[in-house]
Amino acid sequence: MEMRRREFLQATATISLAAASGTLCRQAFAA
Repeated sequence: MEMRRREFLQATATISLAAASGTLCRQAFAA
């Protein structure tokens, strides 16, 4: 169970990082 939770947290962090990168890229292109 612990392993699955860690995998879930890692996936959530990866998605959050990807979303943040996408937002930064969008702002950079808009600027």
